[in-house]
Amino acid sequence: LTALAISRDNRLLATGDDQGMIRLWDPSTATLLEEMTGHTGPILALNFSADGARLASASEDKTARLWDEAGKLIAILEDHDAPVTGIVFLPGDQEFVTVSEDDRLMRWNSATGERTGAWAGEVKGYLLDVAVALDAISQQAVVVSSQPRLELWEFTGGSGVEREYPEVDTRGTLITSIAISPNSTRVAFATGDG
Repeated sequence: LTALAISRDNRLLATGDDQGMIRLWDPSTATLLEEMTGHTGPILALNFSADGARLASASEDKTARLWDEAGKLIAILEDHDAPVTGIVFLPGDQEFVTVSEDDRLMRWNSATGERTGAWAGEVKGYLLDVAVALDAISQQAVVVSSQPRLELWEFTGGSGVEREYPEVDTRGTLITSIAISPNSTRVAFATGDG
């Protein structure tokens, strides 16, 4: 497995593998519900919308895909120029965000898959993961880049302003993944050194 996600109501589990296959499971019975094909590279990230009605997938094949809860493809998102490494729904489930090794964060409509915004970073490297604060007011994303730091991107009004978290000590080690607490008061990250 290269990625997994569980719906907030624990009704669905999604897994992705290095062959680009996504599988939907009933986690209470370990029953396979659906196999979803289309990606041509490893699945790098999966994320369910808060209501469980949508699943977004990110792949090394430079695409993200939007699926419904039954595993039906809604949209193929092909605007990134490098592997799509992170994906997360915004509060309210109306939009979601992708990040990529092309150093861009993109915002998408959750119903149609239409791109609603794009921001390029100023990092010397590429973007690896993304998490968002869970309140609809902040409209901020915490982004992990190939540099040993966390960045806060504000993407309201098309500004795409980014700031580095100055107090985060990564000891010079690459940050590989990130999560934000449900009340948006804490950020947790994992580094390449374990």
